[in-house]
Amino acid sequence: MKIKNLVSIALTTWNGERFLKQQLDSILNQSYRNIEIIIVDDCSRDGTKDIIEEYSYEEKIKFISNNENIGCNLNFMRALEYCRGEYICFADQDDIWESNKVELMIKNIDENDLIYTNGILIDGEGKELNISLSSFVQDFEMNNKEEIFKTLCFDCFITGNTLMFSRRILEKSLKIAEST
Repeated sequence: MKIKNLVSIALTTWNGERFLKQQLDSILNQSYRNIEIIIVDDCSRDGTKDIIEEYSYEEKIKFISNNENIGCNLNFMRALEYCRGEYICFADQDDIWESNKVELMIKNIDENDLIYTNGILIDGEGKELNISLSSFVQDFEMNNKEEIFKTLCFDCFITGNTLMFSRRILEKSLKIAEST
């Protein structure tokens, strides 16, 4: 069931204790407040589950723990099953989000089904590496749908953790997956 203006954040974890607190704090401190965080853990063997339990007081968080390790891709698919929002974002366990990330995306998505942001790469201590994701963007002219499709399939510079997409994309993707 879609909930209008709700942004679902699909966060998957596996042995992510090192960075998880910073990631959860950065999501919970978003200026856009109408969010839910769906966390699916893929059988972590470190303190990841303990950290998530520390946040159990947060109504915005729904925690699911897999019974067996299913891998990154299926884990994200499982998280998507629980998302109720009109819009969905992916989050990796080692990201740190700017406090206005979701707000800016909501303000700018308009009638589009997908929007993405830039990102800045950091090292294990959170120090900026002076490399932004936009530096990977190639100079290209996209004058027709075929060029756009080719670029997105073969030269894609958009990473999952920078996306926000509408429920319509999720529903269409699920139909495609079911038919294969």
